[in-house]
This record gives sequence, structure tokens and C-alpha cells, in this order.
Amino acid sequence: MKKLAYCLSIILLISAIPSVLGGGDGVHWNGYRLDRGSISNHMLTDQNGELYSLQEGNADVNVVAFIFTSCVDVCPVITNNLVIAEKQLEGIDYQFISITVDPHTDTPQVLKDYSEDFDANWPHLTGNHSELSTVWDDFQISVLEEEIQSHDHSHDHENMSHEMIVLYPDNSTSMLKVGMDSLPMNNTTGWNLTTAATSENNISLNYSTHEEYGNSVTGINGYDSPEDWSWYWNLHLWSDENMSWEVSNVGIDSVMIMNDTNHIAWVASNANQSKIPMPMSVHSDEAHENETSISHSTQTFILDDDWKPIVVYTGTNWNIDNFVEDINRALSLADDPNSKDSRLPGFTFGIVIMSLSLAIIAERRLD
Repeated sequence: MKKLAYCLSIILLISAIPSVLGGGDGVHWNGYRLDRGSISNHMLTDQNGELYSLQEGNADVNVVAFIFTSCVDVCPVITNNLVIAEKQLEGIDYQFISITVDPHTDTPQVLKDYSEDFDANWPHLTGNHSELSTVWDDFQISVLEEEIQSHDHSHDHENMSHEMIVLYPDNSTSMLKVGMDSLPMNNTTGWNLTTAATSENNISLNYSTHEEYGNSVTGINGYDSPEDWSWYWNLHLWSDENMSWEVSNVGIDSVMIMNDTNHIAWVASNANQSKIPMPMSVHSDEAHENETSISHSTQTFILDDDWKPIVVYTGTNWNIDNFVEDINRALSLADDPNSKDSRLPGFTFGIVIMSLSLAIIAERRLD
């Protein structure tokens, strides 16, 4: 019978182990889950030239991204992602902050121009090298300044380019590149890219506009789809994640450039789909991304109200809706006092003592 008491003791002890030791807080996160201590408060300078305490906002959820304005590839995508994500946040006590990794170039005025260009209306912070290096260390961000300084500082996000590729019925192609200066600064659609690409390259574009479904291409460069619909123009989007072309499941007006894709292709349905060429800039984009990833860790953090990093998103190919979901999850944890109390060692210790006491009582009664 003593074995029964020992078994009871073991069962109770196992049940007392906190769930956090078993693999996190029991919440599914879309980003990478972190288990770090709180970030210290730091005093930096915002884009208006005013001192800004990192934890000044005292928000329930905090988002921190690391950028530098002369970065022409990764950083503009991250900033644009955050602008779109912010529009989906309503009734939430949150704070967005962008922190430079290039204080030599990113003065308050430079950051002010950058934030205004993107309509990124949150603090963009800079400081001297000593001030910022302690912040980088706190976030475990790796910064190689010689790589950052090697960037061409005369460039900005306007030097980014997007491509429209056309695959004609005879399997011939046109590859059309469009600079950001030819496109709207914000909320650039696939239709904006289509009209800019054809206009700049003197290529004819025929289309129809439906009240409900928007614009639909019917002819490009003299290749018009026939009335019997024996072939038609199909929209494809380039996937950086899969490194391949994918048929779009939305209309051209609903495609958001820099969010859904960076490149589009109009493909005749009777053409050999395998003949769609890879965008010309993909190879150079890969080289730029590798260069930037060496320059600094491309990471965007979600932190709780105690400034503990909860989740990190790496690179640029992350889903904005998933990011917003994680912000809401972080908020729900902030609103739930039990989410933190359940990890308290005193609670676990009390359960262990109770378990041992019950086991001892059971053993004595059995004796």
C-alpha cells in the first residue's frame, strides 16, 4: 500500500510543474517565441529632435523595429509592413518605435523626412553611438557598421524597383522595370504598376473596368484576347518565399505592391506558363538582402507592457495579418493577470508542499 502513497506523491508533484517549463505559455504565436528579460529604459532622440524615453508610452503592447534610412531594400519593406499593420489596430493600447542602426547618417531631420515619406507616424529614434550600442546589445542586435557605411547613402527607398513581366501567346516576353518614383508613395496597387510599366515603355494597354470587380486587362502590346475567350490574360504574382510565380487569387486592383508581392506578370492563358522568366532584380535583391542581413539583424520585436520581448519576426517575408494577430495575443496576455501569476515560483512551491503533505498523510493512514 505504501507504493500507492508514493505514486500519489509523484502524480501530484508532476502536476505542480508549471506549464511554462513544458514549452512556453500555452499560446500559439505566429512569430518566433522569445524568453528574455525586460529591456532597460533608454533615453534617445526622436525625429523632432526631442529627447524620448524608450518606455515613455507605457503601452500594453510595444513594437520595436531596427532600420537605417539608406537601406534601399529590406528596411522600406519592414516600415511599409508596419504602416499597413497599424491601420488594422483599433481600440488597442500599443506603441510602435523604429530605432536606427546608423546614427552617423540618421539625424533627426533625416528620420523625420523618412517617416513622413512613409506616413509612419510613430517615434523614429536616434542618438550617439554609445547610447544606441547599449540598446542594440539589450535587443541582441548585431550591427556591423562597416557594412552599413558601405551602402550608397545617396540612395533612398525611391531607388527600389518593381517589375511587370508579360508572356505573350507566342511565348515571347517583355520585362518592364518601374522605379518607385513612378508609383504612388503609399498603397501602391498592381494596377498602378501595370499602368506605369506600359506607359513608360510605350506599350499599349487595353482594359475594361467593372463596377464591382475593377480593372481587367484585355490587351497588351497589340495582343488582344478574342471575344470567344479562347485565351485571356492571367495575372501571376512573384513569391519571394517560394521563389516562383503563382496565379493571383485576387484582382489586379487588390494586389498591394510591397505587401502581396514586388513583381507581377501578365500571362496569356494559351502560352507555356513555364516560360515566365524570373524577375531581373531577384538576383540583385538577394544580394542586397544578404548584405543588409550582415549589416544588422533584420528583426521586428513585439514586447509586453513590462518590455519583455515576447515574439520576434525576422526578415521581411512575414504575413502582416499574422503579425497583427500576435499583437492582439500579446494584448490579451497583458489583460489577463493570471498569465503572469501562473508562473510565480511561490505558487509552484505551495503546490509542491501540499502534494508532499498529502502523500505523507496517506502513507501514515495506510500504516
